[in-house]
Amino acid sequence: MVHSLALIVALSAAPLTAQPAPQVTAVAAARAGGVTSVTIGLMPGARVSEPRLLEQPWRIYFDITGVRPGGRRLLEVGGGPVSRVRLALNQPDPAVTRVVIDLSEKAPWRMERAGGDVRVVIGREAMRAADAPIDGAEAPGKVIYVPPGPVTPAVDRRAQIRAKLFAMAPAVDAIRTWNGPADGELAALIAESEELATGARAMAVSGSAADQALVAAIDAVAAAARARARAIADGTDQSRANAISAASGAILLLEHSRKVNGKS
Repeated sequence: MVHSLALIVALSAAPLTAQPAPQVTAVAAARAGGVTSVTIGLMPGARVSEPRLLEQPWRIYFDITGVRPGGRRLLEVGGGPVSRVRLALNQPDPAVTRVVIDLSEKAPWRMERAGGDVRVVIGREAMRAADAPIDGAEAPGKVIYVPPGPVTPAVDRRAQIRAKLFAMAPAVDAIRTWNGPADGELAALIAESEELATGARAMAVSGSAADQALVAAIDAVAAAARARARAIADGTDQSRANAISAASGAILLLEHSRKVNGKS
């Protein structure tokens, strides 16, 4: 009897073997038009974290608590905005699976819960309303995350700087002929030209003739604007002559920059 009681106590004190967490049931991707839908099959009770978008390289990731990766941990997609999908065990106990969707480029996207599964819709149609069906795919479920606002298109910074610079030519010519600009316009010209100078140097300029001409013209415009401000302040003939000379040089450099940058 004593031995039986000891055995019962020993068995009750022995740690119970934890049951392994269920696995991801499926990993699939489907393309339709400009949209790729990535579906992760889940068991009931799995908790999905808020997704994150990372850059260099572009990728979306999120964690799923309560499941382990299944047998398929890498899905090569290719074509469209998605290159591949990766799954890995990020934490063993409690089980947390990390899902990473590698993108070929930045693209609009959203995450949905479709039944017990998670679907990430990526591509030009991803910002559609939640009740609008995706071509070639099931009608989406409840949207649980939508990135804030549309994707900002790539900006050609050099094109922006060139456009702003060449728009300053009339004000510089007014300095050359000494009939303007007015005080307010002159102050704006000084501020804008100095801002352009900072922006041009912040770019990783190539050292090409076009880049060098652009920077030289910006510096000349800023110098001419500051020279007019000094001439107005002290009122001497020499200061006025200096400002006119600086503006004449700036006009020549603007024309040269237009030429080498392919602007007529």
